[in-house]
Amino acid sequence: MVTSRDDFYLTAEQREMRGLVRALARDRIAPQAAHVDEAEAYPEEALKLLGEQGLMGLYIPEAYGGTDMGTLAFCLAVEEIAWACASTAIIYLVQYVGGFPIVAAGTEAALSPAHGLRRDHGGLLALGAWSRLRRGLDLDAGGS
Repeated sequence: MVTSRDDFYLTAEQREMRGLVRALARDRIAPQAAHVDEAEAYPEEALKLLGEQGLMGLYIPEAYGGTDMGTLAFCLAVEEIAWACASTAIIYLVQYVGGFPIVAAGTEAALSPAHGLRRDHGGLLALGAWSRLRRGLDLDAGGS
């Protein structure tokens, strides 16, 4: 049996998840990568596939519809997706940027589907938004 260095650090569940993402990335995401990049297309089918496989909520607690596998599992998934298509990986990664602060410090109300965590394509999405901080700031989403 050949062992790799990470076999000593990853749980069996993490290795299994990584294997699933690796297979999806190589078989289903990579063949579309050139088209996504050349056409500047949104990789909707790839993201839908990831959601259907339950990979959108890796770091979200089970109580809120995720798998509670943690940040390391999410990073492993990003690495495998990025091997196949950087554009898809970046879009997948951005959902973590919006969701992790909600999971880490959100109230029960913020974690509820009505306010923060929503299901789409069979997966979880974290909703985030720019807010109008003060008139005249560069981050003003209102455009004034």
